[in-house]
Amino acid sequence: MRREVGSITQIAPGVFRISVSVGYSTVTGRRRRPSQIVRGTEREAEIALARLLLSAGKLPENEVSLRQFLEEMYLPHVEKRRRAKTVDGYRSLISHHIVPELGNSALTDLTPYQLSRWLDGLSKVGSDPVEPLSEQSRLHVYRCLFAALRKAMQWGLIADNPLQAVEPPKAGRDQPKDVLTVEGSAG
Repeated sequence: MRREVGSITQIAPGVFRISVSVGYSTVTGRRRRPSQIVRGTEREAEIALARLLLSAGKLPENEVSLRQFLEEMYLPHVEKRRRAKTVDGYRSLISHHIVPELGNSALTDLTPYQLSRWLDGLSKVGSDPVEPLSEQSRLHVYRCLFAALRKAMQWGLIADNPLQAVEPPKAGRDQPKDVLTVEGSAG
């Protein structure tokens, strides 16, 4: 059912898609149209549409790219609260692994699927035959971006952290090395 301020579309019995147009992105020039899926009655969908309209009014006028957020907002914030070596580590992860692939994306346009594919495709910087990044390194990149997106959510720049829906890399411990013991050496 179309409305002037938003739309409700039934996509299956008891399942509705609600969406609202909130103008155009200043970063990408694309139309900003937040939407969500609601399960229940049409009345519940109308209530959800009203909530979405309220929250859409709170979206920032100027969308911030991930690069702008990380370099101009997050890193200066972290510099005041973490040791210099920790900040250098964050800066390295951001400049080598996060910004080259995701930097031009608007903060509000990041999706769990996009982040999951990006995380799976991370590779070592400067390796001639492309080598995948180790699980431990991928976990460091994941944690760095997760913390940054959590801060963006706390500051009201995004409604939720899309990385929360992405399974973190499993950094398994290496098998213990064979250690020569007194019992093992007597032989």
